[in-house]
Amino acid sequence: MEYLLFYIYYVIALSGVLSIKQEHRQVVYKEHDIVKRQSAPPDNETTITDNHDYYTSRIISDPDGAYWNELEGHTKHTLSNDHHLRYSFVTVSFQFPFYGHLMNRFAITTQGFLYMSNFTHPDLDWTFTHYIAPLMGNFDTIGNDSHILYKDDGHSFVVEWRNVKLNDQSESTAYTYQATLFENGTILLAYKSVPDTNISGQEWPVKIGISDAYYYDRVYYFGGYIRYIVKYHDIKLNVTDLSDNTAVVLSPLPTCNQARTCEDCTSLNIGFNCSFQGFETLDKCMIPPTTTRMPQTTTAAPWKQPQSDAVRSSESSDSAVVAIPIAIFVVIILVLLGVWIYYARTHPNTRSGIWLIENSPRRIKKKCLRYLFQELIQRR
Repeated sequence: MEYLLFYIYYVIALSGVLSIKQEHRQVVYKEHDIVKRQSAPPDNETTITDNHDYYTSRIISDPDGAYWNELEGHTKHTLSNDHHLRYSFVTVSFQFPFYGHLMNRFAITTQGFLYMSNFTHPDLDWTFTHYIAPLMGNFDTIGNDSHILYKDDGHSFVVEWRNVKLNDQSESTAYTYQATLFENGTILLAYKSVPDTNISGQEWPVKIGISDAYYYDRVYYFGGYIRYIVKYHDIKLNVTDLSDNTAVVLSPLPTCNQARTCEDCTSLNIGFNCSFQGFETLDKCMIPPTTTRMPQTTTAAPWKQPQSDAVRSSESSDSAVVAIPIAIFVVIILVLLGVWIYYARTHPNTRSGIWLIENSPRRIKKKCLRYLFQELIQRR
């Protein structure tokens, strides 16, 4: 009877392994063709302009607060009161174009940035890419006057980190700054109080700017996947450029994926070599893939573009093709294991029979208990 139970447990365990075939077992990070800040700004300019291919940036002195959006009396986010909650997803009332991809759902974090993707994973490095960071750091809503506020007026979405402090610098004074996302894709970062730009990045990276990536999956054992996240662009601004009453305006430049027809795609003159890619029923204007590990059907940010039923059906068929041979293989293994157990039980004098007797579930249980008991005695 005990061998039968052992066999059943073994079958259940293998079934559990097969059930994870859709899980992402591992996340791998890569960098690819990153465009960084092109030149250091002159010290005597109050407005600094840079071109980053996907966006232009302007750092502006704002002594009159013209770029500041007063949120007194507006909605306080639950992150303000829950010190164990580090992020929370929100849905805005309009489609915001981020690197040309429309989205209306992203996460607000207590660390001073927005996470611009729906993909989450226990091992995910949120600071690697997919962010809009007015001032990313080891911040938290410490104190009764520390809050995260937001406002959605249907055409723009404002998030304010008010009087947030650094966790690893308890004596630090409070920081107050905002990020505003406009319907046309413009991003405004406004700073009301930046008491110190010498912020430690030991506990959490310190970043100002934006970043995006694409990902692709590779089949892993038992039908699972390894997800490769490839950062293709980021803008990193200097923390030392910030001070009280400053603003950063990131204005989007035209991108390939804004074209809807082949003619519009090939006639674009925007600094990118756009190519119209037809994938069954999914036609897109995009930059041709330049890495051999990137599938030809992968776009710059495929999770932000809804897939057609035909594409979903094709992917389901591919999963079935992978799963069926694995299922057959496991069934064969289980049958052979059952035959071997039956043979060993009916022929106790053979090597298999002797091994099965010496390693019966009851004996293994006794060995484990004896080992644990000895460990407890030694620790005492």
